[in-house]
Formats: sequence, C-alpha cells, structure tokens
Amino acid sequence: MSNYDCLKDKDADLVPDWVEKNTAGCDYESRYSCPGRPEFLHDKVPDTEFNAYNVGWQWVPGTADSEDWACPGKQCPGHYH
Repeated sequence: MSNYDCLKDKDADLVPDWVEKNTAGCDYESRYSCPGRPEFLHDKVPDTEFNAYNVGWQWVPGTADSEDWACPGKQCPGHYH
C-alpha cells in the first residue's frame, strides 16, 4: 500500500479506521471486531480476513470442486473423486 497511513489505522489491521467505524460497523481499536463473527472465531480471524470467511461459508459444499487447482486438491493429478 503506497498511501497507507498508520496514524489512521489504530489497530494496525490494514483497514482504515473510517472504514471500520462508518462502513463495516467494526471497532477501529480492535483487530477482531467486525459484526457477525461467531464466538468460536472471536479472537482468531482478523477483520481483514473475516469477509472472505463469510463468503466461503455461503458456498454449497462441492460447488467449487472444478475450481480447486491446489495440490492436493480436486484437480491435482492422482486425486481420486
């Protein structure tokens, strides 16, 4: 980030304070504060990654198998379906 200003990011989670406070409803003094976080993730997944988890949880298991090119993964040679 070429224009990152640490003075405008009190919790140093790379999400500017104004975004957390005004847009996402997060506490800009905590890295683990975005709303909708399950209790078991309370202090495990930082605000910067929480949106990715939310999106992933909405997928139906198996619907992204054709996109899985990790090795090991669904498209990896030698993987048996």
